[in-house]
Amino acid sequence: MAIDTRSIDTDLTLELDEEEITVAEFKNALDHFLGLVKEVTNQVTPHRQHKWLVRLYPGSAGVGLYPKPGTFHGGELAIIRQSVVDGLAQLEHGEKPKHYTDRAIEHARSIRTAFVRKNRVVRIRIWNGNVSSRAVSEEVVDRANHLLDAVYEDDGSVEGTLGNL
Repeated sequence: MAIDTRSIDTDLTLELDEEEITVAEFKNALDHFLGLVKEVTNQVTPHRQHKWLVRLYPGSAGVGLYPKPGTFHGGELAIIRQSVVDGLAQLEHGEKPKHYTDRAIEHARSIRTAFVRKNRVVRIRIWNGNVSSRAVSEEVVDRANHLLDAVYEDDGSVEGTLGNL
């Protein structure tokens, strides 16, 4: 059963639409959601302390975040919200999102991989308020893995002889 989108009144919400979620799966997904939000927040508003508050939603496993009043100034919150959700779309297309560090990409990927042992597809979405959402899909995982792959290139040569071993 999904979250009633009309009831979402937090700025960023993780929705895990699954009948049964183990404590380990929930904790893992939540830790990575919080890590993603933290990384993007630090990119948008560096050198400042951030205070997010939590709200739980009935229906499915839904955890919403909203800032403590006075935490953000001007349009910072809108940039954070948009960056988190739109960044998932960019990852699906193999692009590195503007406000995503490598650590943020790891967190985005790991939200989905918390459920790799499931035999059925778990629907995972991140909501920007109750206006729009983006699924954390397998494509996000695949493209994130590709973006994080180490690239090794080296030009050179080896000289010498091989001796008897």
